[in-house]
Amino acid sequence: REQARARALAVLGLGPDASAVSVQRAFRAQASAVHPDRHPKASNAERASLLERFALLSAAYHSLVA
Repeated sequence: REQARARALAVLGLGPDASAVSVQRAFRAQASAVHPDRHPKASNAERASLLERFALLSAAYHSLVA
C-alpha cells in the first residue's frame, strides 16, 4: 500500500509528505494542462499521448483519494 501511494505521489510530482490539498492541486493543474479537449489541434499521436498521460494522472489521483 505504501509503495502504491509513493508511486502515485511521484506521478503527480509530489513528495511523501504531501497533504490532501497538495494532491488535489497538483492533479487539477496537471490534468487541465494535458486534457485532450484543451488541445484541439493536436495530431492523433499527440492526442493519444495526452490521453495516456491524463489517464495516468487520473489513476494516481483516484488511488490517493480512495
